[in-house]
Amino acid sequence: MKLSSTCILLFSSIMLLFSCSSEDTTTIPDNDTIEMDDDPEQGEIDEFKVMSYNISGNTFATHKDSLITIIKRNTIDILGAQELTGSIKSEFMSLLGSNFSLIETFPTDPNVSTHNIVYNHQTFSMVDFGYFETEFCGVRRFINWALLEKLDDNTQYYMYNNHLCHSDLELRKQHLVDLTNLIETHQTQAGTDYKAIITGDFNSNATTEYIVYMLGNGTLTIGAEVFTNPVTIIDTWDAINPNTTKPSQLGMSIDWVFATPNIEVISSSVDLSGANSQGEFPSEHSPVITTFK
Repeated sequence: MKLSSTCILLFSSIMLLFSCSSEDTTTIPDNDTIEMDDDPEQGEIDEFKVMSYNISGNTFATHKDSLITIIKRNTIDILGAQELTGSIKSEFMSLLGSNFSLIETFPTDPNVSTHNIVYNHQTFSMVDFGYFETEFCGVRRFINWALLEKLDDNTQYYMYNNHLCHSDLELRKQHLVDLTNLIETHQTQAGTDYKAIITGDFNSNATTEYIVYMLGNGTLTIGAEVFTNPVTIIDTWDAINPNTTKPSQLGMSIDWVFATPNIEVISSSVDLSGANSQGEFPSEHSPVITTFK
């Protein structure tokens, strides 16, 4: 009950006078219990974290505790996971916790796509999702995407998750051309409000023509066609750590978090923890984590 600067209440024959400051706008419940909403309130969410992590799903049974610990310790809001096979998805999500939702590309067959997007539904809601199927390479390859809306300010972000071909370099090129064309299509549809984050195991380090293409500094040639990246993308690691080699296991920095330049990057790191007493990591990849604002 909000009180005015002076409030006079009459109860039967007794008159009680309540005086309160005009600045006092507190609403007092009728009981002594104040319940807190589990969902984030407006203004509570500001920065958010995105992780790209190839979890090496074929070793999940052995290293699942370490994998989940790494993900939870980094308090992420969005995960671009690779090699999240259908046989482990249910257990993976159960261990990750009830705050997280997995966007299943093919709900009737979780074995089809192994590079899914996972998000914290206390931070984001899902507006839309879809996929683009690129060239087959050992398994079916997809560009999985989702349109996520941040709960505190309703800002929308397109999220793209990828696992590029390891063996066929021409198919890797086609995947990147398909990816940047899809991004351009969404950007045209969304207009000036368009914001995008791209995660994935690109099987390519910074000096390769594939990453050079992604960053708009070179072209890709497929057959007789020459392709230029039609969208502007930044490497979030380099934005925070310019001229610094991204750390990785075995010197292979092939995992990436890219973004459109209209999203502020606060930090970018690689988590190299989790090795057991034999020096074995829970995955042959180390996760890349970027904090945005």
